[in-house]
Amino acid sequence: MSAVTVVAATAGIPESGSSVGPLDNRFHVVSVACLRVIQIRNGARPRLDPGGHKPCVAAVAEVVAGAVPYYLS
Repeated sequence: MSAVTVVAATAGIPESGSSVGPLDNRFHVVSVACLRVIQIRNGARPRLDPGGHKPCVAAVAEVVAGAVPYYLS
């Protein structure tokens, strides 16, 4: 089983060649989105326009759009 780590909201997107890639597993999408929701609720700025949606919906949209860098370990 691999662990998922979401990079802090203030950190930049890692350079190409790092371990960031498309999430092809629904479990990983949910794991990254869950961690991102916690960041947003703790005051991190959304990477995409939330459009009035709750943090959970905004976080999933960010993950699907590829706006959230993450590392699988």
